[in-house]
Amino acid sequence: MGRAVTWQEKLLVAFAPLLDFILPPYCVLCQAHLELHEFVLCTTCWLRLPVCPEPVIAFGARAKVGPAPPLSTSLSVWKYSPEVQEVIHLFKYRGYQCLAHPLGLALGGAIHAAGALAAADLLVPVPLHPARKRERGYNQSELLARTASKICGIPVEAGVLRRTRYTTPQAKLGAAERARNVAGAFAVRVPETVRGKVVMLVDDVFTTGATANECAAVLLKAGARRVGLATVARA
Repeated sequence: MGRAVTWQEKLLVAFAPLLDFILPPYCVLCQAHLELHEFVLCTTCWLRLPVCPEPVIAFGARAKVGPAPPLSTSLSVWKYSPEVQEVIHLFKYRGYQCLAHPLGLALGGAIHAAGALAAADLLVPVPLHPARKRERGYNQSELLARTASKICGIPVEAGVLRRTRYTTPQAKLGAAERARNVAGAFAVRVPETVRGKVVMLVDDVFTTGATANECAAVLLKAGARRVGLATVARA
């Protein structure tokens, strides 16, 4: 989850348009002055973010022994570099909801470009626990999914999954601890929504896959035909 947003930061976000009018805005990465059509990052820094050399990974094909994991594929736009981490941090924890637009557009474009490798019937954002959503004010995964949907044309079903319990932030845990932390933490609200469908989960970052695989497992149990994952970044 990261640190809590301070009241000073909330005030800064609320008055950002006025501050931008008084003081010229600068790129958060290179400090260059932003043009009128730019926000948070300059165009040059957006273009310099490191793209994933292998955008789509098929996990089933890589399973040498034992059963294939619940998650069939993972699609990501950028590598989780310090620069990408900074952008996602602003989006998730600092109230920059406007970043859902460029990030979601990039994700939707990647899904569209992947074609059959990322074909799905539904986009399903990974849910936040209600308490965490109240604290943050929004679910960043849902914002990404709704913007991506406008590009790739896959409809969003935001209410399919729910968190059944509050969990420790995954960023603070190791790989084994992450899997234990989210075990049994998700449920499907209406199985008929996903029965026989190919589902594409949407989240911000793919790290160990613990959360996505737990979500995929409950979706498959509810009758989904296949479950993939689309994220802005891959660690």
